[in-house]
Amino acid sequence: MMDILAVSVLSFVSLLLVLLLMISYKRTSLSPKNAAVAIPSPRTTLLPSLSLDAISQLPYPPNLLPGARDIVTPHGTMRVYEYGPEDGPKVLLIHGDTTPAPMLGPIAHELVRRGCRVLMLDLWGRGYSDAPLHVRYDSRLYVTQVLYAMASSSLPWIGTGSDGCTIIGYSLGGGIAMSFAAYFPDVVKSLVLLAPGGILRKLPSGYDNFAFRHQIFYTSRYLRTLSGKLLGLDMAASDCAYAVPDRSLSTQSVTTAASSNNSSTVDISAITQWQFDCHQGFLHGFLNNIQPGPIMNQQRDWYKVCQILQSRPSSTHTLSKGIKLQGSHILAIFGREDTIVVGSQIQQDLVEMLGGDEQLWVAWVSRRHDFPKTNLHQVIEHIARFLDLNP
Repeated sequence: MMDILAVSVLSFVSLLLVLLLMISYKRTSLSPKNAAVAIPSPRTTLLPSLSLDAISQLPYPPNLLPGARDIVTPHGTMRVYEYGPEDGPKVLLIHGDTTPAPMLGPIAHELVRRGCRVLMLDLWGRGYSDAPLHVRYDSRLYVTQVLYAMASSSLPWIGTGSDGCTIIGYSLGGGIAMSFAAYFPDVVKSLVLLAPGGILRKLPSGYDNFAFRHQIFYTSRYLRTLSGKLLGLDMAASDCAYAVPDRSLSTQSVTTAASSNNSSTVDISAITQWQFDCHQGFLHGFLNNIQPGPIMNQQRDWYKVCQILQSRPSSTHTLSKGIKLQGSHILAIFGREDTIVVGSQIQQDLVEMLGGDEQLWVAWVSRRHDFPKTNLHQVIEHIARFLDLNP
């Protein structure tokens, strides 16, 4: 009997040691002691090795959108775009989970044509923004990134002299927009939510996979394959071999070089594939987004925004005349066939939080979750009416 007990204890201790070694190895491999603060983006890992001609052929060349600049921050270097009339109404656009800034490029271009000043960014681990290490990919990280983008402008997006802005958030970006507005309502005048994440009642199909929820027990290779299949990507096209090396090019030269690309006709699927293949930090950001990311469980921030809209003080905000969001409205646009963000559920929850629908504008378009791309003109018209922009 004692022998059986001893073997059982030994087996348990052995299993515990194996688990501890796995956890220790996983932490070391993901966040080595000699690592930088972030996993660098293709801006530094890929572009300097390519010729200008090769760069121009990339699915996402670094000058695809106007007004590009790279900002060095405590979390890593991030990509920002800002353009349009300097005296126009300010609009910040925040993209979704798997697609960088060009996803909303056509909307930004149309807003600029109607007189707006737009600000866009590649979220951490997407496009040409680094993927921070040693941090949680929650709303706090992304709200801070939005502040970095605004503070980097020569125009007053925040602080003294700012007349406020509208934030347009798509999918993950919708959840980020609401969290930002919850803590900086003096900066935000109104909100446009395109199939917003943030208060999803359940994770989209595939995102609730056991491996994503217990990543510590799986290899990075397996998680990469699982992620690629979930996103519908070609796992064979992962060598990131796009062209002829040209070591003479600097990061600055490839960022500012002239380009003939038009972001209104870009292939978003190709950009997503390229990002998966060539951004060494994309997988890190994507996997960390599934757990603490602002896709779900952001009801506290959303309720806070609704209180401000209704001019109701909360435990964290004493309302004053300087709160631009006070008494404003939300425009929410949903896709009728969207199975990722169920619009009827988000609408119901918003109405309950607002105590009615007087401050909520709701619009429906056909198609699925990618309707900002497939139904661009409908989306633009809804936004233009909401913001009272010229045709």
